[in-house]
Amino acid sequence: MSSILATYSAKDVNVALANSALGITIAAAGVAMVGLERLTIRMTTTQTVLAVAADGAVVPSAVPGDQGEVEIQCWQTSTLHQQLLSWYNLLKAARDAGDVSNWATSTMLIQNIVDGSQHVASGVSPQKVPDKVYGKEAQVVTWIVMACNIANN
Repeated sequence: MSSILATYSAKDVNVALANSALGITIAAAGVAMVGLERLTIRMTTTQTVLAVAADGAVVPSAVPGDQGEVEIQCWQTSTLHQQLLSWYNLLKAARDAGDVSNWATSTMLIQNIVDGSQHVASGVSPQKVPDKVYGKEAQVVTWIVMACNIANN
């Protein structure tokens, strides 16, 4: 008899980016229909490094680091893209005026309400404004936000 795995649906994924100092809250739940296409949570530190000594012994090293990035794919015509662009423009305007105090103070919560998995990112800031394609049809744009810390549960 075959095993039946749990059902997955993007409608069960909730995402929130917030920066209380700027008064920003961006919500992109699966049921919100704001143009979210895909999310990827990516840790950026390789936490195990293996070296080989001259005599062939393997030397493992544990490397600390819980920083990472969240890749947010959304449609270029979407409400979500416009909200992320507004968030970036607020941070950029302050930075250009010499105030970077809020640059990396946003937080993100991503959770799946069915399987209970969640990711909490802090120290969040935009990597850059995504590339944007103009063609015969709307395209997906990719926002990458950097996080100083991501807790995966």
